[in-house]
Amino acid sequence: MRVGTSRLVLTATVIVAGLAATSAADSANIACPANKVLPELDANYHECSHGFENGSCQRFVQLLKTLLPKFDCQRSFDTSPVPAVWLANDAAFEDYVNLLSRLKDKDAKQLFASAAFRDTLDGAMAEEYGPLSRKAEKELKVDAP
Repeated sequence: MRVGTSRLVLTATVIVAGLAATSAADSANIACPANKVLPELDANYHECSHGFENGSCQRFVQLLKTLLPKFDCQRSFDTSPVPAVWLANDAAFEDYVNLLSRLKDKDAKQLFASAAFRDTLDGAMAEEYGPLSRKAEKELKVDAP
């Protein structure tokens, strides 16, 4: 009889854990700006990357900066908040990082050189762009008055 009780307790624990995870997922993304800002970021990314000189590069940098904090953003498989920019698909995020790394504007360089930016990088992105970001940070400090 004890085995049956253990299974019942285990089953109840799994159900409660599942309900808690569902509840956490349901309460995520309420204040997360990703759904509102990502489409505008993507539009400005495309204009900037195609050489438009209409302020799109500056706007791209401003919007990207707003998406670096975690807020309450979560993807379907996340159990805790993630940077809002992570709600973009991986290929788009990689494109955004690549463009940011190539922009010569002061604000773009400062964002690329920031710890807040590096905190959004993981895996291969961190390996590729982390050292470049730290190098940019050192260069900005040398150039500072």
